[in-house]
Amino acid sequence: AISAQDPPPHWGALRTATSGSAQPEQDDSGLAGPACERVAKALLLIFAVATLAVAHTDSEAVGLGQFHGNSAAAAARLGWQEEGRAAEDEEVEFTFALKLQNTRELEKLLERVSDPNSPEYGHYLTKEQTDALTAPKEQDIEVVKRFLHGIPFKEHSGGSFITAQVPVHTAEKLFGGSFVRYCHTNANGSGEQSCVLRNVAARVPEDLQRVCGAISPLDDPLPPIFQGPIVQGQSPEEAPLHFIA
Repeated sequence: AISAQDPPPHWGALRTATSGSAQPEQDDSGLAGPACERVAKALLLIFAVATLAVAHTDSEAVGLGQFHGNSAAAAARLGWQEEGRAAEDEEVEFTFALKLQNTRELEKLLERVSDPNSPEYGHYLTKEQTDALTAPKEQDIEVVKRFLHGIPFKEHSGGSFITAQVPVHTAEKLFGGSFVRYCHTNANGSGEQSCVLRNVAARVPEDLQRVCGAISPLDDPLPPIFQGPIVQGQSPEEAPLHFIA
């Protein structure tokens, strides 16, 4: 399965963490309720603010630095094998994460809604309110649209994210370099491979760097490979779990 098109998980978390739409599930302990919901929402807001910092890191910090020098050797150390260039007609989806506004105000809001002594305690924003508060500048959105130059795209969360799917040959015209396939064999014993596309030599124009916090998959690191758990023993009840890092 090709997963180069999937946006990084922390972007999805940022879009939904402050939505206020999630309802707590009732468990056997009877802990669900308004108090539990407030705690859960506060934790989600904390995570959302933390992801803002991730979205504003540059490509060097986000993972491209691991490929400096011999990219195949660097990938192999992470458990991935370089499988050669992607086919020209293979589709790759880009996600442009535009830089957000009013992030400091969002942090202050987090402090107020999480403080029992604040009159705003528990007054969480909806997803729509959060999008309106942090939406990127309209002129920044236009920079991405001009760069795509007629390529179909979709806007998400008030323009905070723009996605566009293009064949590899078009992607290489946009960013230069070559898209290469990196694969690893799944640890479930099926023999199936998981693959991603990366472009080590891609070059992002300065105006696009200025308005975007990250561009997937250009800024994506190779995902970690989990090898466990491996179960040994006569029965599920008796078998210890061995996790391999």
